[in-house]
Amino acid sequence: MKKLLIVSVLFAFLFCGMIYATETRVLTMGNANEIVKDEANVMLFPSTINYYPKLVGGELRSSSDYVKDGYTSLTDFYAHWAFGEKGNNPLTVGTYFYTNDDGIYWPTLLGPNFIDVSPPQFYYYDKRYYPDMPNRRLTLILGKKMGDIPVGLSINYISSKYEFTDTSATDKETASLSRLAFLLGASPMDGKLDLSAGVAFTSYKDEYYNYSDTLKGDGMMAFSFNARYFMDPMGKYTLVPHIGFAHEKQGVKDNVPNKMELTFTGFEGGLGMNYAASEDVLLVGDLGFMYFSGKQKLTPNGGTVTEYDSTSFALPYFKTGIDAKIFDWLKLRGGVWSRWNMDKVEEKQGWKDQDKFSYVSTTTYLGAGFHWNKLNLDAQIDPDFLARGPYFISGESGYLSWKLSMVYWID
Repeated sequence: MKKLLIVSVLFAFLFCGMIYATETRVLTMGNANEIVKDEANVMLFPSTINYYPKLVGGELRSSSDYVKDGYTSLTDFYAHWAFGEKGNNPLTVGTYFYTNDDGIYWPTLLGPNFIDVSPPQFYYYDKRYYPDMPNRRLTLILGKKMGDIPVGLSINYISSKYEFTDTSATDKETASLSRLAFLLGASPMDGKLDLSAGVAFTSYKDEYYNYSDTLKGDGMMAFSFNARYFMDPMGKYTLVPHIGFAHEKQGVKDNVPNKMELTFTGFEGGLGMNYAASEDVLLVGDLGFMYFSGKQKLTPNGGTVTEYDSTSFALPYFKTGIDAKIFDWLKLRGGVWSRWNMDKVEEKQGWKDQDKFSYVSTTTYLGAGFHWNKLNLDAQIDPDFLARGPYFISGESGYLSWKLSMVYWID
């Protein structure tokens, strides 16, 4: 449970920015979305949608995390629309939709491990089908210039509801979850500076046993801030300092009342670099840090408070990546993300145990970009395919790529 809390902190911070789709190019360059200009930036800095006003795209996933019944799925589809093009300041609207494969949001607090340290009153979650219900309804991104400054607003709406009544009408249950997230961004200084600030509100309620027992959300809220600045080029080098902050609270209580609460806080900062090695080769690098802290607190009615604190500190992390043209229709991409981690988990009551970990975590990426006229396909390649080869040569099956982003540029 303690190690799981650390992982929960990491995921809560990483997903606070609503990064869901179109990220394959920057991912295969070493997970460099903060320091590389790309249409994937719109999820982190919504004002950048003004630079990509007319396109359609989608995300195919085929890794072990996304395979469903052994097939590849088109999990996301999106379009950017331009309105008022005859004027000098059109309105750009991005519409994003998700299939069942990528369409489920469920707070960390309400996952299956919720019952591990909970009193009996919380145990009923283990019998629910409700968490599996897809609930990502729509993400809208609006972009327009205010004067000379591009601004953008992202709106993410999540909602689902479950109702049960048995045939004798002796047992009834109603459960509902909704989340509304806003991310406001601006790109002043001729687009050199990108800023965004977001807030998310989540509500939850579960009434069961003829509504005699109730679980409901208690102060579930999140907010974030991100900034980056592309400095003036120094020869072939462009430095990109960047910072990010996110905080989220997830809480529930029953009608006893017992209370359960998770809080997450994360910081990141770094100095990135874009190096135009040649006209057709871009190298990127990033040196920075990440800090995450989390607290899990259980307050039973009339019982002993149980609390665990955890921290994860990556100092430093390194990112290196390449985007190189091989042919007019083919680009090679690769990257690495290495973190020097220092983790700690502490029990605040009882024996007050502490677990400390110091280790290196390194992730490598291999990618390719295929371009035909206005169609771009960005793939995260399975390295084993290069050694294995296609089925008709090796007789072994497997995927060519784990992820594939498709973008068609209308203009």
